[in-house]
Amino acid sequence: MKIVILDGHAVNPGDLGWDALRSYGSLEVFDRTPENLIVPRAREAEALLTTRVPLSAQTLTQLKQLRYVGAIFTGYDEIDLKAARELNLIVTNVPTYGTASVAQLVLRSSWNSVITSRCIARRLMRENGRDARISASGKRP
Repeated sequence: MKIVILDGHAVNPGDLGWDALRSYGSLEVFDRTPENLIVPRAREAEALLTTRVPLSAQTLTQLKQLRYVGAIFTGYDEIDLKAARELNLIVTNVPTYGTASVAQLVLRSSWNSVITSRCIARRLMRENGRDARISASGKRP
């Protein structure tokens, strides 16, 4: 089986190996693929992996050997699912990709916003001659 990765740099900037995929067949990895090179690079592929390379109906119909498309991210935004279904292609994604790290980022960003807002409010109050401290009861000392 021929496996083609169209934009490998997005998931592996060089610090990981592709050996596990090579055990399933011949593997060709491209760091980035502009739209005009999708078909020439993937023409013989049975399995195609991508993160953000757009796979339109026009592109998918030209890939006669293709049986599988793997989106190496959470969404299917770049893949024409209707065309894939009509061509009997199996399309998968990584539904839990980054779930924990995204949650952590959101919580950290929210907390940072709270802290930043409090600091700005205190500074403004000090600059305007008002006591920025508030007691546990919510009243100024």
